[in-house]
Amino acid sequence: MLRASNKVKLIDEALEGLGIDALPGGIYGFTFSPALHNSPLFRAKHFRSYEIHKLDDGLIYLIGFVKNVDATRFKDTKETFDILIQPEPEPEADVLLTIPYSCISQHQQFAVPTDHGIKISVTPQNTN
Repeated sequence: MLRASNKVKLIDEALEGLGIDALPGGIYGFTFSPALHNSPLFRAKHFRSYEIHKLDDGLIYLIGFVKNVDATRFKDTKETFDILIQPEPEPEADVLLTIPYSCISQHQQFAVPTDHGIKISVTPQNTN
């Protein structure tokens, strides 16, 4: 449903492994390096890989699951805060959240193939 509303299709095989910054809009793929400006995208979803969407207008989104309190805070504040995002829903982190790359203010620049979620600093850009 989210993919349809974002109007994205799975990355073409010929483009696999390229960084999100070099890819055309209208695609999605999976990565172990979420939130990097040049995250490489792949067609196959692997254990604990993150889904990334690049819309036709060039906006890039990290897709993941967070605690309800963090999802609410993301929608209701403009203050920077740390958030733990999971690639799959978990008992206490089961709210789907799409985080625009433009809201990510700080993150660790490394691959996370087996880590339990990633902690990133976000600065929401809501209009409340």
